[in-house]
Amino acid sequence: MSLRATYGRILGNLTNYKDFAAFLTQTQTYYPFPFRPNQIKFFVETENIQRRIRQFHLRKKHGGFRDIVAPHSSLEYILKQLNIIFQVYYEPKSFVCGFVRGKSLVDNARPHVGHSFILSMDLKNFFPSINRDRIREMFRLKPFEFSAFAAEAISGLCTAHTVPGEQDTLPQGFPTSPILANMICAEMDDELALLARMHNVTFTRYADDLTFSCNEDILRPTGEFANEVRAIIEKHHFVLNDKKTHLQRNGKRKEVTGIIVDKKVNLSRQYIREIRNILYIWKRYGYKEACKAVYPHYRKQHGTTKGQHHYVNLNCVMRGKLNYLKMVRGEDDAIYQKFQSTFSELAKRDYEKVLNDTPNYLNNKETDNDFMNSCSGRILYIIIVVILSFAFAILCKS
Repeated sequence: MSLRATYGRILGNLTNYKDFAAFLTQTQTYYPFPFRPNQIKFFVETENIQRRIRQFHLRKKHGGFRDIVAPHSSLEYILKQLNIIFQVYYEPKSFVCGFVRGKSLVDNARPHVGHSFILSMDLKNFFPSINRDRIREMFRLKPFEFSAFAAEAISGLCTAHTVPGEQDTLPQGFPTSPILANMICAEMDDELALLARMHNVTFTRYADDLTFSCNEDILRPTGEFANEVRAIIEKHHFVLNDKKTHLQRNGKRKEVTGIIVDKKVNLSRQYIREIRNILYIWKRYGYKEACKAVYPHYRKQHGTTKGQHHYVNLNCVMRGKLNYLKMVRGEDDAIYQKFQSTFSELAKRDYEKVLNDTPNYLNNKETDNDFMNSCSGRILYIIIVVILSFAFAILCKS
C-alpha cells in the first residue's frame, strides 16, 4: 500500500484527538516527544492567540511592511509534521515555481526569455485571501477525502485568527501556508494554463506573481486576454492588485520576479557593481570599514539588523549575494568565479575577524579586551556554568 493510501485510510476515518495525536506521533520527524491530544485540541482553537501565535512586521523590499504571523514552537512542530504529510498529496505542475522543492526564481523566469511582450500580475493579499472554510472544504474532496473531524482539525491548526470579527485565514509565517496555497490554487492554475495555451502564451506562477509572455501584442492590461485572466482569478476568490499589473515590451529591459530575461536569465549591472564595490572596500580598507559601508543600504532595505548597531555581518551578506549570483548565472560563470575567489581570499586573510563577527567588533572597543572574549573570562564563565549545573542537580534530587 502506498504512503498516500495509508495516510488516506487513517485520516479518512479519524474521529478524535487521541487517534490524531497517535497518528502524528507515529509519523513524526521533527518533534522528539509524543504529541498530546489536549495539546492538539488547544491549537485547533484559533481564538487561543497568546499561546498560539506571535505577530511582527518585516520591511518589504520596495517599501512598506509585511505582516508575519508565526506559530508557537509547539504548534510549529505539528505544522512541520503536517507539511510532510501534505507533500505526499501535492504534485506541482511545471508552470508552478513558487514554494516547490527544487525550483527557484530562475525556473520561473527562464520560460519567458526572449519574448517580446511580458505581462506581470499580482494577487492581492494572497495568503489572507484563503480562509479556513476553503481549506476545510478542500480536505473533504479528492485527492484527500479526509473525515469531517480531520478536515476541521487540520484546517484549524493551519489557520490563524488575527482580525477580530473576521474569518480565520492562512497566515504568512506558518510552514504549512505555502503548500496549502499552492493546493488551493491548483484548479485556478490549470484554467490559466489552458487559457495561455489557447492563445500561444507562456504562463508561470511564483507564489502571488503571475507572468504571461508571448511574441504577439495581445497582453495589454485592458485587453481581451487580460480580462479573461481576471475573470478566472475572481472566479476562484482572488483579487488582482492593479497597481502591480505591468506590461513590458521590446526596447526596454524586461524582468520577471527580479531577474532579467532579455536574451538569457541575468542580474542587473547594479547588482554586479554592488558586489564588486563591497569586495573592493574590504580589500582596500579592511573588513571593519566594509561592514560600515554596507550598513546604510542594508538598513534601508531590511530595517533593523537584529541588535547590530550600525553594522551588518558582512560574511553572511556576501555569501547570500554570491549564492544568488551563482543560482542565476551559473557556477561556471566567469564573473561569479572571480568574485567567489576574491571573497575566499579576503575571508582567509581576515579569518579571525570574520570568525568573531559580533556586534562587539564595531563597538569602538578592542575585542581582545572584551571580558567574554578574554581567556580568563571564558574560563570563569565555564566554572560558573558547571557550579550552577551541580547546584540545580542537587536541588532536583532533594
